Amino acid sequence: MAESRRCTDCGSTNVVDDCHYAQDQVVCADCGCILTEGVLTTTLQEEKFQQAVRFSESSGQDESISRTKLKGIIRVRNLCKVLRLPQSFAD
Repeated sequence: MAESRRCTDCGSTNVVDDCHYAQDQVVCADCGCILTEGVLTTTLQEEKFQQAVRFSESSGQDESISRTKLKGIIRVRNLCKVLRLPQSFAD
């Protein structure tokens, strides 16, 4: 029962279960203090079936596409310098 809990920081009873992320948390809705966090871990059983993969395989991105994007970003930054544009344009 989240209603009977008190925040250790501000003393509020407005405490909620927050399960929007990978682990469950109990959070004070008034001050944002995290009262308890769930444990994010893998069990030994799960680790037996894991295998190493390259980043490009795990992310679904091709490495050559990433290199092309990087070259494009560098080119845009260089053009912004030549044209004396503000840094916000390059970003």
